[in-house]
This record gives sequence, C-alpha cells and structure tokens, in this order.
Amino acid sequence: MKDVDILSAPLGTDVVSPDTDIPKGAVRSAINLAIHTSGNYDRRDGATKVLTLAAPRSLWHNRGKTLTLVVVGDTLYALRGTGAAMTATSVASGFWPGPVRFAEIGDRVYAMGGRFACLDANLNVTQPGVASMLGSEPVLDTAIGALTAGTYGVAIAAVSARGEESGLSGCAWIDLASDSGIKVTLPGIIGDAARYRIYRTTGNGDELYLADEVAASTSVTYLASGDVGRKETTWMRDVLPAGDEIAVWRGRLLSALGSFLFYSDPYNVGLYDPRTNFVALEGDCGHMVLPVDEGIYVGTEDRVYFLRGNSPKDLTIEVVAGNGVIRHSGLLVDGALTDGDPSSGDKPVAVWLSPHGYQIGRPNGIVESPQSRRIILEGSGRAPTAAFTRKGVPQLISATETLTLGNSGTADVTP
Repeated sequence: MKDVDILSAPLGTDVVSPDTDIPKGAVRSAINLAIHTSGNYDRRDGATKVLTLAAPRSLWHNRGKTLTLVVVGDTLYALRGTGAAMTATSVASGFWPGPVRFAEIGDRVYAMGGRFACLDANLNVTQPGVASMLGSEPVLDTAIGALTAGTYGVAIAAVSARGEESGLSGCAWIDLASDSGIKVTLPGIIGDAARYRIYRTTGNGDELYLADEVAASTSVTYLASGDVGRKETTWMRDVLPAGDEIAVWRGRLLSALGSFLFYSDPYNVGLYDPRTNFVALEGDCGHMVLPVDEGIYVGTEDRVYFLRGNSPKDLTIEVVAGNGVIRHSGLLVDGALTDGDPSSGDKPVAVWLSPHGYQIGRPNGIVESPQSRRIILEGSGRAPTAAFTRKGVPQLISATETLTLGNSGTADVTP
C-alpha cells in the first residue's frame, strides 16, 4: 500500500476498512500527530530525555503536581526537580510486580495492586488498617483477680504508632469462678502494631469494652479489675482488600478486585466490613473505577456500569455502555475540557479508552462516544491515559501495551 502524508489526507485515519476499501483521502495509521476537533492535523512536539530509569512503570503525580511517584522493579521512587536537574529518590522497596495504582486523601497517598500501602506527607510507608486480626484470637487462662463469677469474652485490636486501630480479632471465651482474673497471651508484633488494645465483656455480657492497652512487645497481660472503658468500634472489620483499581468516593476508598467493588468504612479507609462493604458485578471490575457527582463509573472488559447514588445503601446499578474499557485507561478531567453537555460545568468528567475510541462519562451517568466509528483497537492490555494542554488545546494520550491502532502503539486525540 502506498504511503500517504496524513497532513494531506482530509478523511483522516481508517483502521477498520480492508486495504482495498479505504476511501480516497484516508490513511491507515497516524503516528506522532495531533488530531484537532476542526479536522486539522499537526506534528506533535518532540520530547527531551531528562532521566534514565530501567523499565519504569506506574507513573503518577498528585493533584497539586508537587509529588511524582514511579515504580521501577520492586522499588518506589519520588521524582524531584525539573528538566536536567530531575532526580529519582528511593522511597520504599519490596513493591509487587505488575501495575500499581494510586489515590490521595488529604496529605496521604494510597498505593494498591497486589498489596495495600499508605504514604504519609513525609513519604513514610505504612500498612493501612494496621493488620488483619480476623481469624485469630487471644489465648486465655485463669489468673488471680477481682472479677465476679461468670463467662467473659476477650478480643484484641492492634494500634499503629499514628493511632490507627485495626479490626478486632475473634473473641475468645473463658468461665471464671468468683474473685478471679484473666491471663491474656498476646500474638507478638504483627503488621504496623505499636500497641494492643484488649477488649472484654462484662460477666455473662455480649458487648466488648476497652479493658487494657499495652505495648505490642508485651507477651502477657492480666485483666483483674472490673473497670472497663469505651465500647469497641471495629468489630468484624478487616483490612480493605488490595485490588487492581483504587478511587476515593464520599470519604471512602474503593478497591476493585475481580467481579467485586469493595468500599472502606467512611473516614476509616484502611478497614471494611467483609459482610456488607461490597458490590458484586459481572466481569472484571479492575479495568476502571471513576467516581463522579451522581455515582461511580465501573468498567469491565465488555461493559461500563454506573452505580448511581450518594451512599452505599442507595446505589442502583445501570449498564451505560457496551463497549467495555481498556484496562487502567480511565481518568477524571475538568468538565470544561470536554465539549458537549454544558451541565457538567466545573464538575469532574470521566473519560476512558474503549475498543472503539475514547468515551466521556458525564457527572449524571450519560455516556458520549465522540470517536469516529472507523477506529478500533485490537488485542488486549493496559492503556494508562493522561490529560494535558498542548498549545492551548486540551488533549488525551494513552500509552498502550499490547493494543494496536493500525500500525501505531498510542492513541492521541483532542477531547
């Protein structure tokens, strides 16, 4: 097939039609070009290499563009400086293979993908939720004390140095005679535990109250007094599962893993209730999770759901697109950057790459497909996407892995 300069091809790119049926004025591929809403083309500006890293992946920066993170091998780096003065500073090692996804709440950044980690304002890495205590329980024995006769239950929670409390362990039970106490054997230091809080019931009671708090290095403690403090608040809570996508919604963290979308407790983002805090959908939810004003877009390989509502209890599930989502291509952009429904205003708008081009998810759950029907992406893989402005024109660019767009490895359009 004869090469044609795309700058003189008024019908643009056609990657669907057979070679013999491509209309005059169209070309098979567009490489290193910006395609504008007017139909005009121009060459993309080149780039200058300022830093060399061995196979970097999972590049991310915060909303204020004051922090940039990248994973190289099993190490997380922070990129500092600009231009030729840019440097990569090691933050933590032992990160998992495969994509790492990020979300921020206040001055904390949460990383997810095989594991679940938190970076504070000083880039210290900790375990959200402190540690998983479900499935374990303390060992109890009779000791000397002043507890009245009865049956007592005891459970423990780990507490981090920053004051975050884990979910409770299972509850162990013991029968006491009059004027007895309880010897509690603790599990040693697990996770980010700095201290343990020991909760017990009253005699023959069924609710747990704070009875003691000790350093995590303590092996044994004794409950001898009848005095107790506040009621427990993390019964049946566990660490939020580490999924393939992460997002922030109404003070909660969302984690997509397999066909489940998990959500944390409100303003306690390390913990969730495994009995209730999830939504089950068809397909792999780890392709995209994007909260907007009236709900949450969740993308699978062959459809897009809109979970409409303001709280988990009133969510309704709608299928709003049948094209599916290329994994990790979704992002939120300013509504002013996209043409179309003016009701978006300055509310965030969801955009993602589907097998038939980019799609726009409005804050009200309406999906638009502005891409030409001539475009089709073949294969499968990831396509992390970025939004930026070039020469005053807002644009999207997706870096694809195993997908093909004609003969090109990227998709690049103006919203």
